[in-house]
Amino acid sequence: MRPFAALAAGTCPPHEEMLLAVAAELGPYDVRRVSDAIGSLAAALPEPEAAPAAQLEAVAALVHDALTVDVEGALLLPDVLRTGTGHAAGVTAALGAACARRGISVDVVGHGTQTWLAHPDAAPLVVDPVRGEVVDGRGLEADLAWRCAHELAHVTLALLTERAERDGDLGLALHAAELGSRLPLDGSWPAGPTATLSRVRARLN
Repeated sequence: MRPFAALAAGTCPPHEEMLLAVAAELGPYDVRRVSDAIGSLAAALPEPEAAPAAQLEAVAALVHDALTVDVEGALLLPDVLRTGTGHAAGVTAALGAACARRGISVDVVGHGTQTWLAHPDAAPLVVDPVRGEVVDGRGLEADLAWRCAHELAHVTLALLTERAERDGDLGLALHAAELGSRLPLDGSWPAGPTATLSRVRARLN
C-alpha cells in the first residue's frame, strides 16, 4: 500500500486506498480483516448492470443490515468496519469503498463535512446514511458536490480533529490537523486545513 504522503502529493487515488492510508498514520489495523469486510459489503450489492435507482436502494439497505450510524461512532474506515458502527461520514466512506469494490457507480457526495451517496444517472436521488433511505437530494437544502478521495480524507480528518479537541486530546488533534494540512484542496472549504492546524497549534501554546 502506498503511504499517505505519496497519496496526498499525487493524483487522487481510490477512496479505500486514501482512507486506509489516513488510518495507518494514526495507528495499526488488520489489513486482511478490513479487506474482507469491504468485500462482504460489496457482495451484498447488485451487479453494475443493475438500474441506478436499484443500486441506491441496495446501498441504503446495507445501512440497516450491516452498519449503524452514531454521531459519536468511528470515523476511521478500519474502525467502522471492525465495529459495524460509525459516524455518518465513516459509514458513507465504508459504503463508498464497497461500491467501488463492486464496480457500481454509486459514489460520495457532500456539503461541508456532511456526506451522502449518489449515482450520476439517478439524480436527484441520494442515500441518506443517517436515515438509511433513498431521499430526494433537493430536500436536503445543501449544495451537493462529488467528493474525491482527498476531499473525503479531509472530511474525516476535520471531524477527527474537532472531536479530539472537544475531548481534550490535543496530541491527536494536532496529528490529524497536520495530516489534513498536507491534502491538496481548493479554496472552497469554509475552514481550510491550514486554518485548522493554526488553531490547534495556538491551543497548545
